[in-house]
Amino acid sequence: MKSRNRYIALAATVAALVVGAGLVAGAATGARLVIMGKTSTNPKPSCDPKPSDSCFAIGSVTGFATKLGDKKRPFVARERGKIVAWSVHLGSKPSNRVPDGSPDGTVSNLQFFQDLFGNENHGKNPVAGIAILNPTGERKKYKLRSKSPPVRLARKFNEDTIFTLDKPLLIGEGQVVALTSYTWLPNIIPQPAGSTRYAWRASRNAGECGASDARDTRPHKGVDTIRQYGCKFNDRFFYRAYFVPTN
Repeated sequence: MKSRNRYIALAATVAALVVGAGLVAGAATGARLVIMGKTSTNPKPSCDPKPSDSCFAIGSVTGFATKLGDKKRPFVARERGKIVAWSVHLGSKPSNRVPDGSPDGTVSNLQFFQDLFGNENHGKNPVAGIAILNPTGERKKYKLRSKSPPVRLARKFNEDTIFTLDKPLLIGEGQVVALTSYTWLPNIIPQPAGSTRYAWRASRNAGECGASDARDTRPHKGVDTIRQYGCKFNDRFFYRAYFVPTN
């Protein structure tokens, strides 16, 4: 798979209605709006059909960023509040062309991701949402407190789109906003081996963090269920959450 420039990782999902950034401001009128996951730079995720047909994506998984440059624990709530919107930045749509040097010579990058991570419930194209996780106190284990409805993203390639929630998600101090990928998402930039500038955790058991394990990984979907987030990756992981404190 490495010869095809593919990277299989994981991530989190949940969502609602697609709207403009102006409605996010409207949802927070008179309140202090905090954009969790905001950084000073916003490069495009690594999925581009030109010139090399390389595309990096996460599979069916829930995950959350633990480090974004100098920011540690960027998706942990510092106080009680609510999440009124979320956003995800996708790279370009993978190519339909079979890459040069393909091991099998018959499968394009797009077909590869669709066949590997597509499913009957959500189809073959990107679908995502957000989730609120509560630390259990047991190392690397989290309970799913709530989630947003899944959003289909087939028409959102090469865009950084904001989704405003009809029903904001309540979040307590110390709880985490995660991203759930119900299929696959081209929303990462891989970093060199050993890099510590970025990090995110995925809903996979410790010891099951290899590329071959991604085929059997599933997102964290059952409210009040507990999952281990035992795998840590050093990619830059693109999503944001719009937080309004209620104190």
